[in-house]
Amino acid sequence: MPCSALGDGIERRFGLLEAIPAHSPYTPEIGRFPMMTPWWQERKAELVSIVRENGPVVLYCEETLNEIVFDLLSLESVDGLFWDLGVNVHPRVLEALGRLGAGFLFRTEEEISALTTSRRPIHGDRFLKVSERWFPDRIPPETGGRAAVALSPADLDNVLRLGGGAGDFLVDLPVPATGGDAVFPENARDGLGAARELLGGAYLPWGNDVPMTRALEGVRSWEDFLDPSGMLVLGRGLGVVMDEETGRPDLDRTNVELDPLREAFPGMGIWMEPGVALVSTGGVLLIPVGRVFEEDGSVFAEVGVNTEAVISHAWARVKGRVQNLTGEATGQTRTVGLLGREDGNGSGGCLSAAMPVPEEGDVLLFSHMGVTMPGTAAGEPLGGTLKAMYLNARRICQVPL
Repeated sequence: MPCSALGDGIERRFGLLEAIPAHSPYTPEIGRFPMMTPWWQERKAELVSIVRENGPVVLYCEETLNEIVFDLLSLESVDGLFWDLGVNVHPRVLEALGRLGAGFLFRTEEEISALTTSRRPIHGDRFLKVSERWFPDRIPPETGGRAAVALSPADLDNVLRLGGGAGDFLVDLPVPATGGDAVFPENARDGLGAARELLGGAYLPWGNDVPMTRALEGVRSWEDFLDPSGMLVLGRGLGVVMDEETGRPDLDRTNVELDPLREAFPGMGIWMEPGVALVSTGGVLLIPVGRVFEEDGSVFAEVGVNTEAVISHAWARVKGRVQNLTGEATGQTRTVGLLGREDGNGSGGCLSAAMPVPEEGDVLLFSHMGVTMPGTAAGEPLGGTLKAMYLNARRICQVPL
């Protein structure tokens, strides 16, 4: 049985992948939120043409990424947007975000160095380094000195020793337990003294599963230590209420969700980092099907990428689905093992999908691949090449990254 052990391991981690019927209006999930009309359905003919010409390719949709940014920036209670460079560092994506006035959140010098690889300059409005240590002499020059650093509560007593100016630090708050101040023990804030003036705000990387009542509870625990004109950064989509019919942010309900935070801290700027779930909808992976065969009662289809390293890398964070863009999908649904191509890292992987058996030459689409993946132009090399392309907004045109 080809790569059965590896395939079983993938299935235990990600479950059996579900397929989207080729002509169904129903589409993949963003976590648990369905999306009715995805961009890849509307541009299916174009996508098939691209993969026929280029082979396996990751496609980013500028229009979708723009809509995500525009939705968030249109919220009355949101003053700005941070883009997490750990999610996507493709140059064209970063160029567009810089033009829209986004800031950039980073954790390593490698992530921030992505801003220098673009053919055109990328300008961020602000920068936020998430770190447990402050190294002022190693903050990359790309930030232009406009970088704040988010530190864990345990490190705040070292703020004066570490250096920095007023407002240079944000406290990286842990998720508060319901009704429990024990998460914020007084000794975590002891010894701040004169360093309090350096604390410019708070970073709350809690995601949209945490209700705003708990977020308020957490920030209020530190209210006496925060600059009233400082910054609150809502990370990983915290505060975003999703519309279950569209799979996009419900702007009215999100504004209502954020109103208590704005009322409690009227002088503080509220910045949002959208997280992986929203960003992932802006990209797809297209793979042509190679040889299809049956062995020991199981069906396998060869595909041209390392499924273990590429597909599972993205779907470890966001649930996606596979769709046959060209097949009729009229046959009986079976468990199909998608056998990846071997590369410099060894096995090509095996991913199990519940779908009608594809034919050689069909084009498979893997949804929610808008995160940076290994093997693409801005990702870690796999030993093979996986093209990444960028679909310009409102034009039937694409350019290599």
